[in-house]
Amino acid sequence: MNRILALHLLLFVSLFLTTNLSCSRGGNILTSPPDPKVNQQPIAAAHVSTVEVDVGIGVQFFDDSTDPDGDDDIVKWEWDFSYGPGIGFQPESEEQEPVHVFGEGGTHEVQLRVTDLGGLSDLLDEPLIVSISDSNYFNLQEILTVDNEIIPFDVEVQSHFAYILTPEFGLAILDTSNTYQPVLLSKCYVSHSPQWIEVEGNYVYLLSQYDSVLIIINIENPLSPWVISTNQIHNNAENMAIQDGYLYICQGWEGISIVDVSIPDNASIVGHIDIGACAAGIDVYEDYAVILDKDESAFYILDISTPESTHVVRTVNTQINFDLVELNNGYAYVAASQSDRLVLYDIDPPELTYPITEAPHAGLNITDIDIMGNSIYVYLENSSLYRLSLDPATPFSYISHLNSIPGFAIAAAWGRICIISESRVYVVRVYTDGSIISHGYFQDLDFAHDIAISGNKLLIVSDSLSIFNISDPNFPSKVGEIEMLGTSTKVETDGQYAYVLTPGWSYLDNCLSIININTLEIVVDRRRLSYYKGFGDIIIQNGYAYICNLHFGFSGWGTGDFQIWDIDPPAGLKSVGFWGLDGLGSDVELNNGFAYVTYGYGDSGGIEVFDVDPPESGQRLNQYTTLLRARALAISGDYVFVITQGSSESNLEAYKISGPGELEFIDSVTVEGYAERIVIDGHHAYIANFQGVQIFDIRDPENMTSLVSYFTEGNCINLEVDGDYLYMVDSEYGVRIIKLR
Repeated sequence: MNRILALHLLLFVSLFLTTNLSCSRGGNILTSPPDPKVNQQPIAAAHVSTVEVDVGIGVQFFDDSTDPDGDDDIVKWEWDFSYGPGIGFQPESEEQEPVHVFGEGGTHEVQLRVTDLGGLSDLLDEPLIVSISDSNYFNLQEILTVDNEIIPFDVEVQSHFAYILTPEFGLAILDTSNTYQPVLLSKCYVSHSPQWIEVEGNYVYLLSQYDSVLIIINIENPLSPWVISTNQIHNNAENMAIQDGYLYICQGWEGISIVDVSIPDNASIVGHIDIGACAAGIDVYEDYAVILDKDESAFYILDISTPESTHVVRTVNTQINFDLVELNNGYAYVAASQSDRLVLYDIDPPELTYPITEAPHAGLNITDIDIMGNSIYVYLENSSLYRLSLDPATPFSYISHLNSIPGFAIAAAWGRICIISESRVYVVRVYTDGSIISHGYFQDLDFAHDIAISGNKLLIVSDSLSIFNISDPNFPSKVGEIEMLGTSTKVETDGQYAYVLTPGWSYLDNCLSIININTLEIVVDRRRLSYYKGFGDIIIQNGYAYICNLHFGFSGWGTGDFQIWDIDPPAGLKSVGFWGLDGLGSDVELNNGFAYVTYGYGDSGGIEVFDVDPPESGQRLNQYTTLLRARALAISGDYVFVITQGSSESNLEAYKISGPGELEFIDSVTVEGYAERIVIDGHHAYIANFQGVQIFDIRDPENMTSLVSYFTEGNCINLEVDGDYLYMVDSEYGVRIIKLR
């Protein structure tokens, strides 16, 4: 009995002590809620790609910030590229890792602020320091040419983009971040021939004089501009200017139309004014517009403070017919393009408008004028660009000039000046010391036939072999070029040599040339391969060249052949295999010791399989008939994907490699346009179809699915995929570089 009491007492004491100890540590652990997690402050950290760079060169900033609660907790990045004492933090970019182009020389402080989900933020302990050089030097150099038909007509500049108007197709967009190497980003094709361009915000406005059409293009993504509306503007369209969502369109003797474009896909005319003159030149600034009379020596000042109620407030008679006008801070700068007259008028208030002074006569006709910052830029007929002061105390005083940049129109903004000629767009930088330096230009390239990529090198063949460095596809640069005898249609590379095929329709014989792409030395010069034929394709592997041909001679029309050449060493190349084909040889691919060759003629064709291991003992194994004429093929895993063509359709056909050199038909789907080439990257097939590129998901060959089509103006005849970039060969417009992901 005493034992039982003692045991009960011991249990009671144990329970009492446990309960009180638990309470002393914060209460009953079974019923008290856990402590809420305390949000911890993120830690800002960053570094920069370079600490010294010239004006106009993009600088990459990298985020190294961390958060004790997990790096995913950081949700906002803010960069200030002009940080300094007394200025405070003024964010200019919210990208995590932006590229910034500094417009002025000197030492710049850059600050980063990061913010987490809980709203806590942190700044860098010390701002990043970047030194920008604006030394005065002259360096005009040729840059990459990737286009064939950009014939500039007018240009506008906004940020580091140049928007080029070309009547041939519409709009081209250049990235001028690196002013030494302007890069073509995209084109937007329109169905009219525009003559005037304006840019405001995320939209470009093109105006066609001949059919009085206003075209509005969304440029929010410079890589993919698209037309959002086409608007008929009644009567003749002569010129235009834009401000705060309103377009002011000159219509000759029909007056001025005011168009509300604040909702770009629903533009509407909200006003019209007849000034009783032939309205031609125009510019707007704040509450006023100046309209130049095309036929008389006068200009008109309009009050546009309420666009819907625009009205004339003053007519100014002049002694000459001015056709160029720029407005700035209550002053009008008017010039006549067929003379050397440039006059400054004070137009504030308009009722008291009077001429202040005239620029010194240069004795040369003025071609164009534009204003940027505190300077006016005057372009003369002798290809000289002059920078003059806008200081009211010393108007038109000389600052600097640049010679020998041929062109006919200019656009100045954001520290850049673009000068356009009949085939080039020059990019000029403006420096804080007053100098204006020509950095580079963008011009056309002869039409391209084929491309090849090896590492950081892009090879393009047309009438020449051009080699470009594409280590950064956004800023490719030409590193070499060599002229070819005749028009070359195919190129392949093994990393050291380029193997260039020139077909017999240029010079009686099919020829193979081999060029060292590092030294541009011609190792083999036009070695004859066969008579009266053209080329289908060439593959280089392990010291051998595999070539298929198509016959366009005087006999045996519609046939072709497959050849193997030993090219090790290239200077001693020799033939080791030759087989005739039942149609035009068009493409060849290698897989596990077998060569798959497509051929065809008319609407019929097929695939021939050759055992080429070793190449010297190659033999024909099997022949398979395709649904239509076989044009091109690509191999992925255990499947061969074949592009076939008929007189009115194209297909993508899938075949399973069921055994050594054996194929089994799986499925076929329709391809848009006239399919020419196919490239496979991962589980995507990219098909060049003359209209552009069609992309298929081929992860299930029994259920191939079309994902997207990218249409272009011209003829897309070939392509390559390298990483995140698609390189399109267009027989009319050169080579396009498109970012895929």
